[in-house]
Amino acid sequence: MVTDSMRLYDISRTLTPALAVWPGDTPFHYEHVLRRADGAAVNLTTITLSSHSGSHADAPYHVADDPRHPADLPLAPYIGPAHVVSIPRQHGGITPSDLEGHDLAGMERLLIHTWVSDLPDRTWPEDFPYPTLELVDWLAAQGVVLLGLDSPSMDA
Repeated sequence: MVTDSMRLYDISRTLTPALAVWPGDTPFHYEHVLRRADGAAVNLTTITLSSHSGSHADAPYHVADDPRHPADLPLAPYIGPAHVVSIPRQHGGITPSDLEGHDLAGMERLLIHTWVSDLPDRTWPEDFPYPTLELVDWLAAQGVVLLGLDSPSMDA
């Protein structure tokens, strides 16, 4: 339930044909198949994209022989208060020391904002920030159930 004291933020990246994708992956594309303006009874659009286009959640299946896909996972970890942390121009692995000075006590959801958000859509960063296993283990030990990052991937 949303109350007057809560705000909802959509942190999704907008899907456009210009959005960079993992090298070799399928880029976002849409095509108007039918248009009312051209005399069709309806507007009909076909969309092609990778499951890793734009803002997305990776299921265990992405990195392991775990059969769970995103549709099999509960939504609860994705809904609720989150703490947003901005870190300086970080390249490569993000470690617990990069979050020093931020009070994360009792926070179940953490969103990390980096320089990647400031890049043009067409730019694929060569050395993007990603969470190290040390960071993931450290956050899990503190009760964090969701980690979000503005990098194009959590993969090193």
